[in-house]
Amino acid sequence: MIEEAKQLTNAIHTSLKDDGHFENNFIDESKFKARLYKLFVNSNIFDDIETLPDTALEVAFNLSKEIVRENVDTTLSELIDKGMITEVATETGEIGYVLTEEGTLKLK
Repeated sequence: MIEEAKQLTNAIHTSLKDDGHFENNFIDESKFKARLYKLFVNSNIFDDIETLPDTALEVAFNLSKEIVRENVDTTLSELIDKGMITEVATETGEIGYVLTEEGTLKLK
């Protein structure tokens, strides 16, 4: 199963790389590949060969979304910590962000 997980990880990684998936600044290519492999090794994904392609792609895209979410959250937290943006409540009660005066000055 380890070799199958490695081959599947490499195939999905290569396909996504060829499609430009990792050009997104919020996707860490090495983090994605390592975590995808670990997910495959620790799952029963290879038990049903008929659903394997669809399931593997679903796992890969969910992982991509998770990594993007983590990296965006980290970036926002860092910008808040540096005083460049602040959290605000929107009219609908959701969390929004605004550029602070300090953040505006740093952009100039």
